Amino acid sequence: MKIKSRYYFLIFCAVILCVPILFREQFSYMIRLWFEIPKREVNKFFIHNHSIILFPICLGKIIKDSICYIESKNYISPFIILIISLVLIIIGSLSSIYYVSNIGIILSILTCIIYFYGYDGILKNKILVFLIFFLVPLPQYILIQIYSKISIISSLISEKILLFLGWSVYFDGNIVDLGLAKISSIDINNFLSVMFFFIGFIIFLSHFINRNFVVRIVFLLSNLILFFCAVVFKSILFVYYVKIGSELNKILSSSVNYIILTVLCLFSFLYFYFIKNSSNISFSASRYFSFENSFNKFRFIRLNLIIYLSLIVLSSIYLKNHNQNYIPEREMFVNFPVIIKNYHGKESYVDKNDLASLHLDDYLSRIYTIDNQSSIEIWVAYYGSQKPGASIHSPKACLRGGGWEMIDGGDVFIESEKFNFKRFIIKIGDQKQLVYYTYIVGNKIVTNEYLVKFYLIFNKLLFNRSDGALIRIVTPLLKGEEISNADERIKQFLTSLLAVLRPYISSKEG
Repeated sequence: MKIKSRYYFLIFCAVILCVPILFREQFSYMIRLWFEIPKREVNKFFIHNHSIILFPICLGKIIKDSICYIESKNYISPFIILIISLVLIIIGSLSSIYYVSNIGIILSILTCIIYFYGYDGILKNKILVFLIFFLVPLPQYILIQIYSKISIISSLISEKILLFLGWSVYFDGNIVDLGLAKISSIDINNFLSVMFFFIGFIIFLSHFINRNFVVRIVFLLSNLILFFCAVVFKSILFVYYVKIGSELNKILSSSVNYIILTVLCLFSFLYFYFIKNSSNISFSASRYFSFENSFNKFRFIRLNLIIYLSLIVLSSIYLKNHNQNYIPEREMFVNFPVIIKNYHGKESYVDKNDLASLHLDDYLSRIYTIDNQSSIEIWVAYYGSQKPGASIHSPKACLRGGGWEMIDGGDVFIESEKFNFKRFIIKIGDQKQLVYYTYIVGNKIVTNEYLVKFYLIFNKLLFNRSDGALIRIVTPLLKGEEISNADERIKQFLTSLLAVLRPYISSKEG
């Protein structure tokens, strides 16, 4: 049974739209993520909203080539790819890892293309397929680590150049000391925020270079080196305007980034044009966009379509049912005691915008003191039901994002209360602090970020609950103070705290 080309294409469009409709929560979060990152972290971390321009272009190119070219050999059954994609969506949704579910959604869309038109468009556009996956924003924890590492390298190079020019500048960890002012390397290197868009742009251009693999690699690497030079140049420019006390550094943070990006993209395009024209291979538009004999490639197999849609619908229903989580009863932090034995507490202010971005259900933020000892700050974030965008995240992400340098100090076990804590020292400039943190997932106490996700999936599948909490304890290290003294201070506080805290973070059920 053959179907006319236009009806075949309309059925294809209808089926491919089923993915974002049935998984609308996951899909809408993926789109929202592209636009909300720059709002939450203005000019600090990677901005992805420019990259969404490339997404429909790449997908459209793959679809056009799929319906224009002759059927190729099937390497992997589309059913296997579909099952993998649906498993990724389910795991990502249950574990609140948006990146995994987003990859699953894109993979299911590509599977739909394979079902209707085979592997032709996928194989012909391997670079664009890679680019589509590359454009999906990585988890914030990974993004901040990438940003932090690159900004430190850039700051070190900028420091050497500035010293060569005779400027007084000193680099200490994540802080650049200019004498009159101290600036975080993250603020100085804010041009890195457009890195993913620029890399996506040059990957997109490299797809149209019909030369051997080496030429494409040279094109990509040379553009990456150029971008890194631009990052160093922008950081030196930023430091210069801060050094002379000009208010223009505020303008530079927003407008000049886009001017430099435009110049880089223009240069990359001219470089691409030069390489393309040096090739003997023709770049005919009709070759890429012809629809001649495009829709009569396959027989329409109704059974495959029914199975494809059934699997997607069943997965969507399963996730919808698991969104109704059981939330155990617990005490509210508004009733948490201000005095714990000899420790006296006072509320610690939390910015409203920060609270809104965390999407938590309850929290405790206090500073406790005893006698003349240094203060101890406690932060507990509780989630009754976790989902992508509203789940526990590692303190390492926040601290690195704030410019803190981190030194891992291993695990600590509080014997009296059977609690494990992760321990590390953080440093920014002359300030040092000792940090303890741990996670509560259901009734499990976990210090490993990956085990947190494992137990979250386990609890959702078996008990239909996703409650959890993050406990973070911080105390300052005074100048010349031994770390062992700060350790003892936190341990004594935890011995008094944990017995009182348990009813507020978990229940005896499940």
